[in-house]
Amino acid sequence: MKSRLIYLTVVFFMILSLLPLAMSAPTRAATSHVYAGQSIQATINASAAGDTIIVHDGTYNENIFIDKPLTFISDNGSASTIIDGTAGGDQPAVTIINSSVTFGTTGHGFGVTHAWYDAGNESGGMGIAVFNTGDSVITNVTIEGNYVYDCGNIEYGGGGIVLGNMAPGGNLHDSLIAANEVYNCNFGIALMNGDTAEIYGNTIKNNAVHVTAIPIGLLNFASGEIRGNEISSNEIYDSGFGLFLSGFGGSIDGNTIKGNTIHDSAIGITFGEIAGIEGIESISNNIVEDNEISSVAVGIAFMMSGSGSFSGNTVKGNEISEYKPHEMLPFGNWGITLFSQGDGDLNDNRFDGNAIHGWEKGVILWNLGNGSVQGNRF
Repeated sequence: MKSRLIYLTVVFFMILSLLPLAMSAPTRAATSHVYAGQSIQATINASAAGDTIIVHDGTYNENIFIDKPLTFISDNGSASTIIDGTAGGDQPAVTIINSSVTFGTTGHGFGVTHAWYDAGNESGGMGIAVFNTGDSVITNVTIEGNYVYDCGNIEYGGGGIVLGNMAPGGNLHDSLIAANEVYNCNFGIALMNGDTAEIYGNTIKNNAVHVTAIPIGLLNFASGEIRGNEISSNEIYDSGFGLFLSGFGGSIDGNTIKGNTIHDSAIGITFGEIAGIEGIESISNNIVEDNEISSVAVGIAFMMSGSGSFSGNTVKGNEISEYKPHEMLPFGNWGITLFSQGDGDLNDNRFDGNAIHGWEKGVILWNLGNGSVQGNRF
């Protein structure tokens, strides 16, 4: 009897010792399937963090909202699996507000369209929007292999793929936008900073963007920072302002723009301000390298009309060829231009090893204000 009691006691304590392991065992991620006629959003709502959702062929007339970490892919790619957000009023077709979301992979992305626009208010919708609306951090979002089209339109606004901070204190970083195609939207792909937050460490690469006003933009609308992002190996054509770095405040610093192909557009690469978009404080220490720019009205433009500063930027190894007039730009025929008409400074930038041919003016410096244009090296 005594030996039996000892045995039961030992077993009891062994079970107790194993309980923490059992309680801490990870929950296995599940995979769910969505078929034509079913609701994508209902499947998202029923899923747990870390799950995978596979969407099968069909057109899904709904606006979806992803608020948890999920892997979200199609079965057969963007030509066969379409999310049409037209009926959703002014909501994006796809909204992501959480970290660690994968939306599409190469060969298994989505067709995303949001054709709504309000001509009276000159505003349009968005295709895929990653928004940080509070003090939280959004990171490790992947948007890959999607075809985003007819989002608003080029005249009335709307964006194809937009990553944006819209509230103070939040950060959006270390995300990937790759191998997407964006067509007929106002903004193609944009990183937008709406307050004191930071957007950094994101990568935009291997995308094709065409028939857009601003194909790829880093836009700072407040006093935050857009820094350390990479824009590489994208193709931009039949569009407006090519790669566009500007805003109403804050700084755009330390970004890398490399190996992009830009053609048949108004401007290849624009730093700074155009009519209606002014107030950037600093654009500095950015690298613009090994880009091919052709059939544009202006190759690379640094434009300052306020009191900010451009300094320490490096522009090297770019090929800028073949002037072509563009209806969006009544002036031009400049390979590289530095233009200041306010109190801002364009100082200490470096221009090395650029091939500029086929232009009336290869390099032109304008100073029409009280700022300084000095110390730049060509």
